[in-house]
Amino acid sequence: MQKIAQYLDRFAPQLQSAQYCNGCNWEQAVKLELGHRPEPIDNNRVDETVAIEAFYKLSDSRNVFLGIQYAEGLSQASTPAQFLEKAIKVIYGGAQEESLAIQGLFGQSGDKLNTDVQTYLGQPVQHAGLGVTNFWNSVGPLVVRRASEAPVTSALLRATLTRLNPSLLENSQNYTALALGVEQPEAWLGIQVGQHVGNGVYRTDPEAVATLANMV
Repeated sequence: MQKIAQYLDRFAPQLQSAQYCNGCNWEQAVKLELGHRPEPIDNNRVDETVAIEAFYKLSDSRNVFLGIQYAEGLSQASTPAQFLEKAIKVIYGGAQEESLAIQGLFGQSGDKLNTDVQTYLGQPVQHAGLGVTNFWNSVGPLVVRRASEAPVTSALLRATLTRLNPSLLENSQNYTALALGVEQPEAWLGIQVGQHVGNGVYRTDPEAVATLANMV
């Protein structure tokens, strides 16, 4: 994951916002405004599937989101509520530090949740999945490449998406993103690979998808 984080940090990422939810149901996510004090965590609304995402804007205008999910075995976060509380503190702290870019936020998260800055950064990326931002479960997602597989081409991606899920090529919900993921504990970096082209239509760039997927 560190290689991808280093690549993105070259584009001067600026932390914009954050959100969390259970079960990756991002359509129902709780939004966090980084300029305001966070609301207290309602333990009754948090379960073992809770995950949190932080959104960045890159200097080339691409959007990026960094996500981590609760996992058993984190030495400093024994419950989902404790995980979420500490993760929110890291993100709010990152909003105050211009130097705390993507590598820094992953490192701080690993340190505060597991006393190891390499908890997330030290893992190799294992898969690349394409989905629609904030509609991840309802439009997709689709794994387009795993680390052990041969490189993909834009032509192959276009043909695969046309056959399996055309909404990942063109949709009316939001821009598509390619999520590069690690496991145990689960984390991901989602990178914008689609654009709004007018009339409420968002279109995916298969060349951008292939370039990023082949970094796995």
